[in-house]
Amino acid sequence: MIKRRFQSSENIAQTRSFPGAGVCSDHELVIMTFALRLKKNKKRGNIRIKFDIDKLKDPNILTTFQANIGGRFAPLLVLDNDQDLTPNDLVETFNETLSKEASKLLGKPRVKKKKWMADEIPALCDKRRSLKKRNKDPEGGTKQARATTIESKEGKCLTEKKEILERWTEYCSELYTHVATKKDPNVLNMPPSSNNARHSILRAELIEAVSSLKPGKSTGIDNITRELVQAGGDATIDMLLLICNKILQTVVWQKPWTQSLVITLPKKGNLKLFQNYRTISLISHPSKVMLQVILNRLKHEAEKIIVEEQAGFRPGRSTIEQMCNVRILMEKYLQHQQELHHVFIDFKKAFDRVYMRSSGQP
Repeated sequence: MIKRRFQSSENIAQTRSFPGAGVCSDHELVIMTFALRLKKNKKRGNIRIKFDIDKLKDPNILTTFQANIGGRFAPLLVLDNDQDLTPNDLVETFNETLSKEASKLLGKPRVKKKKWMADEIPALCDKRRSLKKRNKDPEGGTKQARATTIESKEGKCLTEKKEILERWTEYCSELYTHVATKKDPNVLNMPPSSNNARHSILRAELIEAVSSLKPGKSTGIDNITRELVQAGGDATIDMLLLICNKILQTVVWQKPWTQSLVITLPKKGNLKLFQNYRTISLISHPSKVMLQVILNRLKHEAEKIIVEEQAGFRPGRSTIEQMCNVRILMEKYLQHQQELHHVFIDFKKAFDRVYMRSSGQP
């Protein structure tokens, strides 16, 4: 009655037959306990490689890593005036070189679950797993990710993975291509640029930007961490300086630095609605160097434009000071028995939306 592959799930001890059951048939009723063990569909994990950054603390490994990076970047730095060497090619070569050298020297980190395990055991486990996977499935397999339910614009529940991805793409595209419809056309007007806007980026500026990168941050789509950028030494600084100056000259942001990974974090409320999710974009760490250089140049100009009362995102200012000022005002008005009106503005998705002019230019 049962296929051979499922016979191990049958409990023979709890299997009984009932010959005397009056069911108008020559067959006998059988009752048995059957425990079917289904294979768990594992959720697709992170396909990006996480390198063992702690190995860079070893002076020998760090020296070898810097030497290999310098040897790979040396021909590109000599041919920096070549017309065929586009910034896009430089960025791809930069990412590929750091990834290959880190994969060869650092590898993946391993966490010991048992204190008594020797250092050789995890390496042997990895070797056994790779051999077993190659013998079992030489071409590799694909895992299906679990899809969640999302509502479309019309309120229809979407359950297919393809439909959900298309809806997320549509939603994020609307956030970043929103057309401003303000009555005042001067809202999006840009202040005139200064004369030093096109000055080449200095090496000191780049070193300061690289040192300001925060450790332990998630990588973008290029899988390059802040630790790899800083561990590359002078060769990495020279390569980034060449790329950033070419971007400054061409005024074109390269494609590898414009791609990001969008992570959705659920908030309160109905999770079928997109407005109940917070989106976080993981951008490329090398691109953060260029962004930091631009930010440092804009800080001096921003101080001339921002009013004195503005305290958000300014050094030496704090929200606590603003709350103290509001409290003092309240006490003064209460003391003199005067009315005091407060206005609180809730900016919806203030940092997730990029306004565009009607002509389509940001």
